[in-house]
Amino acid sequence: MAEVLTFGPFTRSVSSVEAHLAPAECIAAGSQNYLVDPVAGGAFKRSGVTNATGDTINGTTGRCLNGILESAPEYVPCRLRSFKSDALADGASGGYPTPSVLYRREASATTWPAVDDGVFGTDYVRRASANYVLLSEFGSNCYPTGGGLFLGGATAPKYKVAPFWYESGDGGYSRGATEFTRRFVASGSWDTMDAGRWRYYPNLRGTPLRWDGGCNDSSSSISNDIRVIPTGPMPPAWMPTVTAGSSTGTRTSAYPWTAGDAFYYSLIYQFEDGSYSAPVIPRVPNGTLAGGYGWFVLGTPGATTYYQTIEWSNIPIGPAGTVARVLLRSRKMAMTAATSLVTVDISDLRVCGVLKNNTQKTFRDSLADDDGLLLNEDVVRFDTIVPPRARYIGTGDNRCIVGYTLPNQLAIQLAAAGRRGLRQNMDDDSATCLARPLPSTASRRLVWSCLWQTAGRLPLP
Repeated sequence: MAEVLTFGPFTRSVSSVEAHLAPAECIAAGSQNYLVDPVAGGAFKRSGVTNATGDTINGTTGRCLNGILESAPEYVPCRLRSFKSDALADGASGGYPTPSVLYRREASATTWPAVDDGVFGTDYVRRASANYVLLSEFGSNCYPTGGGLFLGGATAPKYKVAPFWYESGDGGYSRGATEFTRRFVASGSWDTMDAGRWRYYPNLRGTPLRWDGGCNDSSSSISNDIRVIPTGPMPPAWMPTVTAGSSTGTRTSAYPWTAGDAFYYSLIYQFEDGSYSAPVIPRVPNGTLAGGYGWFVLGTPGATTYYQTIEWSNIPIGPAGTVARVLLRSRKMAMTAATSLVTVDISDLRVCGVLKNNTQKTFRDSLADDDGLLLNEDVVRFDTIVPPRARYIGTGDNRCIVGYTLPNQLAIQLAAAGRRGLRQNMDDDSATCLARPLPSTASRRLVWSCLWQTAGRLPLP
């Protein structure tokens, strides 16, 4: 038989202490918010509800008359969790965590799979003075679609969202520019995972994404950057440039490099969670790429010229969350002629330098001795993949675990490079790379990226 606990009777009122310190037999101001265990005597704050600002509650039915979301396409709340972000520090919360709810909506069980009438997913965050829905700040203040603010201006847009693919319905690509397309940002997700400042969405019916927690009260009140990019160990978008340094005709200890030294080279990113990207994959010289890609030959093979350094330049800036960039090269070979057979292993990439920042674009390499290279197969990996699309996501043993999966549809990454000069090698907060004058409207047709550097930051042509 179940034990019955009796609360009361209450013999007196106490108002000189806080409610949770009042004796079990007393009533104190605010006591209605606490339960007192009559056996152990402990006081517990009871569960309850509170209205979100702007919502109205029907006093009879207890139902919300004004919803907290932008729309209500039969959403079901499926994950309630605490949300912590640097963006909360600018509001009344003072940086403290706030509630967030993952909402989902599946296709109709009576028509699926013949008819897909919408697989939606969105994340709600309770801001200091607003009900925030992921990507809802899209507008002229954070992403000026008409140019002006940054095409020739001096301010970088706050909205940095890579176009993402979604499968549901007729399928398509979105940056969350409308209420309807924002429904697909977490399409098919039944769970989320937080790691550091990033929140991950597994997106069974779309592109697995990660969000850096940036959010704003409205499209007219923009103080925080918002970044949403695909999940995965994406490699840098291009290979650095390697050239010869100063030379001399006589070998000395200060000139350790020899004309004809040749090697493969590459680069990877290290992220703030400790993980590493995949490397840019070098290519051997061939009929299409006569000079190869990520293949370097110093000076003129067979010449008796010696060099002090190898100069790295145009080193790609990493995406938000990059804390270091690791420079790689293979062991070198000595070429005696331009037609010498290449004998070095293209996959034998070793660490030759580390830039512990995300700003430096040049590096002077005087390490000509291959024995000084670091072989680290835990850092330099060729077996990484972008994560499969999934319904569930979680953690275990310092790893990310996903369940109920489908293949990821990402196949290639492209980057906007423009039509003038070298690549726009700047971080995503730089207004300079966006303010560069473009020749004409017709010439503004750029190759668009689903990934880093300038993805989602210029108006689509």
